[in-house]
Amino acid sequence: KVLAGATPTPYPRFQSAAAALPYTEDGLRAICAKAMARDIVNRYMAAATLAEAIRQWLANAGARERAIELVRRADTLDPDMVALRKRVATLRADAASVLGSLPADAPADQKRAGWAREDQAADIEQELVRKQVRYANYLQAALAGVPDLPEAQGRLEALAEAAGASLGQGPLGAA
Repeated sequence: KVLAGATPTPYPRFQSAAAALPYTEDGLRAICAKAMARDIVNRYMAAATLAEAIRQWLANAGARERAIELVRRADTLDPDMVALRKRVATLRADAASVLGSLPADAPADQKRAGWAREDQAADIEQELVRKQVRYANYLQAALAGVPDLPEAQGRLEALAEAAGASLGQGPLGAA
């Protein structure tokens, strides 16, 4: 029955665990399928070749795990960046409210409160840019280990959009 039947599929527990793992099992499934191929010409020709395929899969899985850890580190910075963006927006709105209610020729003493809020917003923007650079560095390091890591790619794209929207400039606050 084994010789005449279809190639067995991986054990269901192995399949269901994929969601819990930080890397995909597709490569290991392909190795198993090749090792169990019915036709001998489709199998590994030597145990050493099979062992090397498994070693390579393990190395790639380890690289993915390290890359995912870098993404997690980047994620720890996200709440701070959100709070800083909100704080900058609030300060800019307050400054605009104070300065907008004054005539253009109002004395400097009356404008100081608005200017102070603008200065605070600028200082916080600098802190935000520093955090964004750290965030991007973590994600780029993850991509250096696993170039097609969707978690890092998506976050970098979102960062570029958020940075441009909140600062009115290009990615990471650069003009």
